[in-house]
Amino acid sequence: GVKSGYFTRQQVTANPPAIVKFWGDQGLRERQAANEPVTYPYLSSEIQMKKLLIASLIASGFVAAGAQAATANLVINATVSSKCTISTAPAAINLTIDPSTVAGPTTGTSNFGYKCTKNVTPSVFTAGQGGFFSAGNRMSDGATNFLPYSVTMPAASAGTGFGAASEITKTITVSVALADAQAAAASAAYTDTVVITVNP
Repeated sequence: GVKSGYFTRQQVTANPPAIVKFWGDQGLRERQAANEPVTYPYLSSEIQMKKLLIASLIASGFVAAGAQAATANLVINATVSSKCTISTAPAAINLTIDPSTVAGPTTGTSNFGYKCTKNVTPSVFTAGQGGFFSAGNRMSDGATNFLPYSVTMPAASAGTGFGAASEITKTITVSVALADAQAAAASAAYTDTVVITVNP
């Protein structure tokens, strides 16, 4: 091995396994060529620096080779509800009947708007029977007089969602038959209320 102290060119040349061949350092060879003294501390510092470099490279190599990405699957699920809402309620329908001149059914209409989840067609799309007759619709004047009428609901359409432009408008028609109009008692207070139902 390399001994501490000073080494001459002749000593270095005479013992290459210990110095030149052991490390093969270019700077050491230059010192040999100039016949300068070579000290053990010089060799030791070069050796330590190169050892540190080699150790660093090995460590970084192991880190690069050993790095493995950990993976896992994330499953995303969603449920979209089937919903319908009445977005615009119908306005009141006001009928004026003159029994002396009426020649056919007296009708009135009112529009309402609804929204449903996209592609959902309401399965319930009805107008109720009102509050004065279980076998049909009729208005009452609050006394003893009644005026029968019918309510016609249009066909339901599939929803397009709940955006600002997704409202579907439908028209409800109320009709008083000719015979009922001609036989009606005079009153300005006939009224009834029906419930419009829109369900998915």
